[in-house]
Amino acid sequence: MLQRFCTITNVRADTTVADSTSFDFRNFSGGMVFVPAGSGITVLTWYGSHDGITFLPIEDGSGTAVTSTFSSSAAAAKACLIPAACFAAAFLKIKATTADGLVDISLKS
Repeated sequence: MLQRFCTITNVRADTTVADSTSFDFRNFSGGMVFVPAGSGITVLTWYGSHDGITFLPIEDGSGTAVTSTFSSSAAAAKACLIPAACFAAAFLKIKATTADGLVDISLKS
């Protein structure tokens, strides 16, 4: 049987990129973001870095920021995949556009 190895980490998704927590994505092939019930987070914008210091907005091939959008209901917990456009980044940060909050990240190796 194939066993999947996951690492769970908790990061801050802040409305200011500098205040968001970065996480090391170098040894992982994908993952999910879990937003807790009661959170006001509805949109996450993804930032990547090659050195863990300078973070730039990740864009798709047409120059549009890579985002993850959730329903506006704060009552329910939410989850989404880390977008495939982020997979080549060594380090990632998540900027919340509507509210600050802690999110859980499940990283798959």
